[in-house]
Amino acid sequence: MNTQKPPLPSNRKDTALTLSGQTVFQSATLLLLLLMITFGEAAFGQDRQKDAKTPLARIAGVEAALSEIDVSKRPTSTTSEDLMRDLAPKFQRWAALMTDLSAVGQHAEADRIATAIIEMRNAIDPAFFPRNSPDAFVRDRFPAGPYRVDAAQFFEPVRYYPDDDRIMKLYRFSVYMGETVVARYYLERSTLAEDYYVLGYTDHAVFHRQVKPYGPHLPSYAELKTSVLADLATHQIR
Repeated sequence: MNTQKPPLPSNRKDTALTLSGQTVFQSATLLLLLLMITFGEAAFGQDRQKDAKTPLARIAGVEAALSEIDVSKRPTSTTSEDLMRDLAPKFQRWAALMTDLSAVGQHAEADRIATAIIEMRNAIDPAFFPRNSPDAFVRDRFPAGPYRVDAAQFFEPVRYYPDDDRIMKLYRFSVYMGETVVARYYLERSTLAEDYYVLGYTDHAVFHRQVKPYGPHLPSYAELKTSVLADLATHQIR
């Protein structure tokens, strides 16, 4: 596997948008990414109780979210910025719900929401919802010892290296120490004779480490989360 070190920001959150290699700071789009990638304390306060919702309330929440996502496939906004402003609080709600579901092991329900979000994005005219900015949405946030992990799912596979489509990224796990990104995990897909999936790791001291190979089997999000937690429990980030 290529050992070239991909860029890893050491002192910022995942907030920058790139479009054709250029950083974009359009206010509405940046607002959406801020809500998608770095949750506000309104949704994730320090005293948030993960078991506050009953199973019936979670089921109702899933169905309400799926209905809202379906309606969002047909936006009434007349500009991309208006659409981003409309979607921002929705992505925040959906991310909070998926995090809640994952925390209690209801991964299948979280998967339903994630699948619907991707279908929604693909149904919206690219002129209103650009295909590469933002390129991912947050679906989980969880503690791991001294770290916090924000898990994002890409809307579609993204190149690991800008000029090489042989390795693609499907999921990203950003590991934070306080407000600093100290490491990242990616579910990578390489294609030779057939698709081959690997959970990879990178930080400032490691160019590119293989954590777990899955072979031709596409792992579920639950499997990936388990692997990330297990690796963080045994691997010291330098």
